[in-house]
Amino acid sequence: MTRAASAMFLVVLLLASFVGPLASVQPQPVLEVDESQEPMAASGRSSTNGFLMSGGTGSSSDLAFFTSVATHGQGALAALRYSADVTFGSQTVTASCPYLAQLQDLCDAAVVGLSESGDYTWGSAIDTTNGAVTGLSVAAGPGGEAFVGGDYVGSLVFGGSTFAFSQNAEGFVANTDPMGNWMWSTGYTTIDGGFGATSSVTDVAVDLAGNHYVTGYFIGETDFGGQSVNVSDLQAFVAKYSQSGMLDWVIDIGGLSNDLGLALATTQTGNVHVAIVTNSATINAASSLYSLVGTQDVVLFEIDPSGAIMSMDGYGVPNEVTSIGGFESNAQGDLFLGGSFRGTLADSGWTITANQGKTDLFVIKRASGGSGDWAVSAGSSENDTVAGLGINSNDEVVIAATLSASGTFGSKTTILSGGSDVVLAGITSSGSWDWAQRLASTQNDYAFDLTVNMTDEAILVGGFGGSISQGGNSISPTGAIDAMAFGFDPATLIDTDSDGVPDVRDNCPTVSNPGQGNTDFDAEGDACDSDDDNDGLTDSYPDLCARNGQYNWTSMQDWENPANSTDWDNDGCRDALEDDDDDNDGVADADDACQHTSYSPPRPSWVSNSTNDLDGDGCRDYDEDFDDDGDGFEDGADSCPSVAGTSTLGGFVGCTDGDMDGWADSKDDCPDLAGNSTANNTNACPDQDGDGWADQQDDFVFEPTQWSDMDGDGFGDNPDGATPDACPEFSGISTVDRFGCNDPDADGRSSPDADWTTEDGADAFPADPAQWSDTDGDGLGDNYNDPDWDDRSPFWAGEYLQIVGDYDRCPAVAGNSTKLGVLGCPDQDGDGYDNNNDAFPRDGSQWADADGDGFGDNPTGFEADACPETAGNSTADRFGCGDYDGDGWSDPFDGGSDVAPEDPTQWSDSDGDLWYDNPDGNFADQCPDDPVASGALTRLTGIDRNGCPDADFDGYSDPDADYNASMGADACPEDGYDTSITSTMDRFGCLDSDGDGYSDPSDGWTVAMGADAFPNDPTKWLPEVAGDGGGASSGLGNVAIIGGVVLLIGAVAAVLVLRG
Repeated sequence: MTRAASAMFLVVLLLASFVGPLASVQPQPVLEVDESQEPMAASGRSSTNGFLMSGGTGSSSDLAFFTSVATHGQGALAALRYSADVTFGSQTVTASCPYLAQLQDLCDAAVVGLSESGDYTWGSAIDTTNGAVTGLSVAAGPGGEAFVGGDYVGSLVFGGSTFAFSQNAEGFVANTDPMGNWMWSTGYTTIDGGFGATSSVTDVAVDLAGNHYVTGYFIGETDFGGQSVNVSDLQAFVAKYSQSGMLDWVIDIGGLSNDLGLALATTQTGNVHVAIVTNSATINAASSLYSLVGTQDVVLFEIDPSGAIMSMDGYGVPNEVTSIGGFESNAQGDLFLGGSFRGTLADSGWTITANQGKTDLFVIKRASGGSGDWAVSAGSSENDTVAGLGINSNDEVVIAATLSASGTFGSKTTILSGGSDVVLAGITSSGSWDWAQRLASTQNDYAFDLTVNMTDEAILVGGFGGSISQGGNSISPTGAIDAMAFGFDPATLIDTDSDGVPDVRDNCPTVSNPGQGNTDFDAEGDACDSDDDNDGLTDSYPDLCARNGQYNWTSMQDWENPANSTDWDNDGCRDALEDDDDDNDGVADADDACQHTSYSPPRPSWVSNSTNDLDGDGCRDYDEDFDDDGDGFEDGADSCPSVAGTSTLGGFVGCTDGDMDGWADSKDDCPDLAGNSTANNTNACPDQDGDGWADQQDDFVFEPTQWSDMDGDGFGDNPDGATPDACPEFSGISTVDRFGCNDPDADGRSSPDADWTTEDGADAFPADPAQWSDTDGDGLGDNYNDPDWDDRSPFWAGEYLQIVGDYDRCPAVAGNSTKLGVLGCPDQDGDGYDNNNDAFPRDGSQWADADGDGFGDNPTGFEADACPETAGNSTADRFGCGDYDGDGWSDPFDGGSDVAPEDPTQWSDSDGDLWYDNPDGNFADQCPDDPVASGALTRLTGIDRNGCPDADFDGYSDPDADYNASMGADACPEDGYDTSITSTMDRFGCLDSDGDGYSDPSDGWTVAMGADAFPNDPTKWLPEVAGDGGGASSGLGNVAIIGGVVLLIGAVAAVLVLRG
């Protein structure tokens, strides 16, 4: 935002160059600063009605003030200048400038972030350790970034960027992110061309696209960040930077004298407007010439996005100074500028004159379409100017100014409170002063800038010297001047009738009504509403219930159906909720039997009294009342019309009824006792159960269905009544199956008789008070004494009784079990054990199976378990013992007879030779009754047969009656030779000394019979033939020898396999 408000008047000065050391530098001001624009301070706090916040130095000799403000979607940014550390609540912005005394001016500056509610969110101070900031403006980027511009001497540091040291006053621009971190900065440098060297940034702006614009002034050759411009007189400039800080273009503006760029206004089209003040005689731009009117004029330029000047126009007063302090544009491109002037300022369609005192302030609207321009002026007796202005969405203007005297704004006035006051004022969209309001203490207070955000809320910044209260918020300074920010809705400051309620909330804006009473909640308060409750009757009629009652209803009389009326007596009081006497006859509606007595308009005049309403019921006797005695019975039907009465029964209506039972006393058998009896020729006597029988005649006073008890047992004789006596001629005490019959065991169940059997519900055990039912008919009662049975199904018969003895454990099923305490349950095999507890329910000789193997534990029973404590599956030699191999024979280690407990194909070995008797099983014995050898400890494998006697243990079994040597038996059963020298060719099991398979000759077996002719020569075994020269086997040669060896090896291998 612009700093033009702090530089009112252009002074034609030659700007001296600063060539000495910084300590001796006194920067020459280009603009005169009016007294009303001296340094000040500002800050604020949030509230429901805007905010008022402040920040101060805490020192009575130090200053702090906000010089510029800009808004964004999340809050606002404010430029802060100060002379010492500034505290905002618990946060502090520090000061570092060492040249305060030398410069005689504030030299520290910072950017402060404010929330939407005015709370301090962050502060970023410019590092002035080796320099000073002498001016600062701020603009807001679309995301809340701060774009700042100002002036400095010496050197500044922004984050990691340090400006070169400058003796001259130079301008600078810098940018932060939304959290206040410095992102980039550019410091201008100027070379003296013989006319001076300085530059200054006076205003900054950011357009909708995020482009950054700068204006100010310079003299000499100034580098603006990559582009240099050289001028020999004080010249205004406009520069455009990208969001990242790159210089796009820079142009100089003005004539041949002094021109200062003071304010910028961006547009939605992308063009930018700049306002300058000038004392140049002429300015040539945009193919047009502007000639100076006064000693200082305001000239406006429109520049397109590329830096080309599109148009130029200006304002001035002959021989007078005109200056600018606020500059804005709206969405339509209209321009609004505010400043100060003397004399008369005019343009097409308007003229304004400064007539309040010295310098007056002005606001001008310059419409983009060429029509709709206007201008207004205001001021005090002192010098006045606009410090800042803003435009809301309705094109209404809000301005801020600093006044040193009471001010006049059209018909509005403000009274000076202190040395100088901050004044806020509003202008309608058509250009008329709408309101004016001061924000002031009793000390010096200053306005520096003002803006309006997108929600039409305004923010003022400046400084204050004394305590200020506004809208319930208060601030007090801690230093000489503290920084101040005031956020407000401009509409809340308009109060036409001065009743303390802003017009925006005032329901009678032109009639004072501070209480804002509004009975009918319409747009008009009671003070200016002719019908406060909006019932159709004006308050002056008079309306007897005009305020603080019912509202927004219509007073109406329905002559055909008065009950539908809303206000029968037309007094303005709503019948249903406000009026307790609708017909105004003096009888309250609660007591009025005729609430809508007829009348002739406009209002009722009849009032009830003892002569026209005998019973006082609110009904006129002559035309409304048909019950003169008021007893509720019309005279024509009243049996006693002259005496009020209540009787209704016995044919007598409306007569005296002393006991109020409905019976006239003359017909009441108990006139002093209210009653309702009618039976047995007894009327109106007490009958508590209402059965018609008087209590003194009723055997059951409280039971309406019974009244007689012939046998006196307490059960009524009426068979259709409650607890009817089933045996009315005989006293009885039964109560369960039937009432009033014989019950000798007093269990509530009657004894059976010819007409009532146990099937009907009679007691199955009439002498046993603990039992009465036998559902399954097995002679055992259903009741039980085990409380755990209460958890069983509720549909089972019987109930728990502690006194029960033996009882049916299966009450729903007939049974004959007697063992284990389980009585009356099914026992299929009749062994006394019920089926559920009988392991063998179909075997009367067995009932238990402890090891669960299916064989009963009774040793005398069927298939008794020989091993009752160990589950087993044997069935062949005995039952229920271990049978590992499952062949039916019990294992030997449990006393069983299975000789092969791990082989399910074998179980016996009759001859004990470890070859088994089952010919189809493993290791079958071919001689089951004869062992291989007596006492054999291992199973001996035979060559010809297994399990048969082999006396010489040579692998060939001994011959027997069924198996001889020709069949393969041992031809020499007792020769004792082992298989390594046993013959296999001519006969089996005999000595074969040379191992050729042929046995040696022996008694009974000669060479001629087949014995070996050469018993010691393994290559020959047949006798020699004459002339052959050798044994018959010799011709076979080596082949025969090899063949014999192979046969021998085969025989040995066969023996090993069979034995192994």
